[in-house]
Amino acid sequence: MMLDKFASAVGDARMRVPAERGLSFYEILTLASIVEQEAVLDEERPLIAGVYQNRLNRKLWPTRLFQSDPTVFYVNDTLNLAKLPFEEWLSYAFWSGLKGPLPDRLPDALAGYNTYTSPGLPPGPICSPTTASIDAALAPNTGTGYLFFVAKGDGSGTSAFAKTLAEHLRNVALYTKR
Repeated sequence: MMLDKFASAVGDARMRVPAERGLSFYEILTLASIVEQEAVLDEERPLIAGVYQNRLNRKLWPTRLFQSDPTVFYVNDTLNLAKLPFEEWLSYAFWSGLKGPLPDRLPDALAGYNTYTSPGLPPGPICSPTTASIDAALAPNTGTGYLFFVAKGDGSGTSAFAKTLAEHLRNVALYTKR
């Protein structure tokens, strides 16, 4: 029933990803799940998807490391849930941040989700993305050449985008002092 509901909401057209896109629909869902956790505003979803799509391009981003905080939160949450008795899972606060670094050695099933150490897309989605995030992943705005973004943290839900590390570091200094 869940899969039927998903297929009905997403529609056949979205699931037929053109071969020239270079990603399968499952990979699109994985990218969309990252966009879902990063974006606040629908109009920024294609830009955020574009940042990650650009990071898959070896010419633009040789390391191909996504460096996505939500993927690290996913690893952290998964590790923390594994420590809790099942009956306490309902009280767990997901996506609440880290309380220290990830372990140096992660279980094989989680290692690929640490996008600071594993290049490319993680092995699968980190959440259930909305159709707005799926659409953004299907049609990312890569034309801007953006490789970085940071949340402004001013309550607007907007992000500051940058093409260069120097510009990004200025944005980080500007927007993380709040």
